[in-house]
Amino acid sequence: MAVAKKSNTRSAIQPTAEVPAVISSPARGTGEPHRAQMIYDELRSLLRSGSIPPGAKLKLRELATQYGTSLTPVRDALTRLVAEQALQMTRNSTAIVPVPSASEIREVKRIRMELEGLAAEEAAKLATKEQILHLETLQVHFEDALKKRDRSRIAKCNMDFHYGLYEISKLPVLLSTIDNFWLRTGPLHNVLYSRTDTEGRPSVMFHRQIIAALRKHDSVKARQALASDIADSTEEIISFIINSSTSAK
Repeated sequence: MAVAKKSNTRSAIQPTAEVPAVISSPARGTGEPHRAQMIYDELRSLLRSGSIPPGAKLKLRELATQYGTSLTPVRDALTRLVAEQALQMTRNSTAIVPVPSASEIREVKRIRMELEGLAAEEAAKLATKEQILHLETLQVHFEDALKKRDRSRIAKCNMDFHYGLYEISKLPVLLSTIDNFWLRTGPLHNVLYSRTDTEGRPSVMFHRQIIAALRKHDSVKARQALASDIADSTEEIISFIINSSTSAK
């Protein structure tokens, strides 16, 4: 996704755009390639799970200090994420998490509904009792995080539920494609769950509908519930961004 061209949208989000303190563990292992891979994996996980918001700045020297390594492994990791369009690099060696436009978000929504809908559809055909029980456990964690308004856990628990569902489909190529889209859309979940009204979210209902569909091996309803979950959360994100932009004027 590209950064939104309208500066008012970006300014409405950036004030809270900070990289979480979790990026502080020293690099382990030997050799710069190993360290670059470790840094890449951790940053990728943080982006995908929504731990880093749109507009956040990742500074090369600061990351090198936090990871206890030289600039080269950090630069290599950031370059890979830029190539995957998860970040954008500025001239002063600072990577920025893109702030997508509403039209870009809606385009990705349509693609995600097709890809992730297919994964849900196939999962409904294959789900075992054990796998459904595991999804139910993940859903309990998600609802518990919502109830406690633990924003550091909500997006992560939501991602765990979705990935737990998609893994049942046994379609590795599809999962890899879905993962790439979550890398770009994960930061938007930070916007979604940064709000105070986290309880009673529609996602709870849609997740429960997905589990019920899996119990009946109803692939059509599983796909519909999954698509509704994506559509509802996406429109809420867009509404939040637009309202924030209006307030910032």
